[in-house]
Amino acid sequence: MVLEDRRQIGKTFQREVMLPVTLLVGLMILAVIGTVIWIAHWQTADVQAREQALAASAIAERLSLLEKTADDYAFWDDSYEHAGRDDSEWVDANVAKPVAQKYGFRLIAVVDEKGRATFGARDDTRFNGPMGQVLTGGFEQLLTQLAPATGKVTTSGVLMLGADPALAAVSRIRPFESKPAADDAVRQRFLVFVDALNPPQLAAISRAYLLPDLHVAAQASADTSLKLDTVDGGKPVLLAWRAADPGGEMLHSLLPILLLLLITFGALTVYVLRQGRDAAVRLRESEERALRDPLTGLPNRVMLHARAEELMAGSSKAGFALAYLDLDGFKQVNDEFGHDMGDEVLKQSTRRIAAAIRDEDLLARLGGDEFAVIFPDLTDFAVLRQITERIIDAVNDPIVAGGAALRVGITIGVALYPFDATSTLELVKAADAALYRAKRNSKGTVQFISGAQSGARN
Repeated sequence: MVLEDRRQIGKTFQREVMLPVTLLVGLMILAVIGTVIWIAHWQTADVQAREQALAASAIAERLSLLEKTADDYAFWDDSYEHAGRDDSEWVDANVAKPVAQKYGFRLIAVVDEKGRATFGARDDTRFNGPMGQVLTGGFEQLLTQLAPATGKVTTSGVLMLGADPALAAVSRIRPFESKPAADDAVRQRFLVFVDALNPPQLAAISRAYLLPDLHVAAQASADTSLKLDTVDGGKPVLLAWRAADPGGEMLHSLLPILLLLLITFGALTVYVLRQGRDAAVRLRESEERALRDPLTGLPNRVMLHARAEELMAGSSKAGFALAYLDLDGFKQVNDEFGHDMGDEVLKQSTRRIAAAIRDEDLLARLGGDEFAVIFPDLTDFAVLRQITERIIDAVNDPIVAGGAALRVGITIGVALYPFDATSTLELVKAADAALYRAKRNSKGTVQFISGAQSGARN
């Protein structure tokens, strides 16, 4: 009877305690494993989505630099006079060599309306003749986009430079002001800048945007590649990289531990959360590095555009202002005292500008000696002039670095949203145009772009 009671108690314990506990523990283990797998998948998918966004941003930034640089050199009286007369030596000395040295562009050319190069320099080798034989993938279409009827003066796209994909910008060479040529020798010409996506350039982008082993691929991978369409719509260019897999790494390290240490399930849950936290911190740090200038720590162009889009989406009745700033005399400091001294000038200038603006304003470095400031909810002309002139005064003070007292200045162009432009790109272009007008008239001043409603300036 006693033995039978023990057996019955054992069966009851098994049925009422062991079986439910076993099922509960099993379900908890399955839930933890399922949760870990889901988190791993989400982390990997999220990181890869951000990597694709970074790759697209890298190409967009490089195209934007090409367009802006081409437009700067094309919108120049000297370029109009010399390139229009096919003065190859002047173009080589004043455009091709400086641009190649500063930006590393692989090809600089001046072409006529038929697409024939009157001057060309590719890796320091001069050439002329039909550009369609040098650049394939739609160069003629780019030139067509700049026909007078289109109203465009600068365009860009993806082409092929030999076997390498390339980013190209074409800009109509023109003077600051429309004026008749002194003689018939000045002809319409176009300036062409090309940046090849060859291994060295891709390696530089890989380091800057944290895209390991960035290369041109033969086949696309949905998670680890970016498709670039050429101008003529031919075979697309596929950029691929070695995708990060934080989720896979986490599963590889955690699943064996979960299977072996079932009793310490709670401790493993804490470990999973810690791993997830570390992965999120690494992801956040990677994102911060991609959105900030490494020298000054300021937001870069990507963050500036994001802030402008945020303000526009908020539909603020007051609008906001965007100022485009350019240091005067910075190139001379670099040339005479070296890049280390130039970097110190940039850092001190950054601190002075930041001290001169409001706490709610956003200061960003666009590259080189160019900065931009967004003034949220501010379109009052008098207040903007007061702040920008305060910036000019602050930067004008001597900068002491390396035992030397250095002087640089700053010129500012300002555009207002929504009075001067209704999109981020157009607003930046308007502020840039105001900056160039100020530089042309008198450096060290602030210039507001024409067209803003008078009520916004009073």
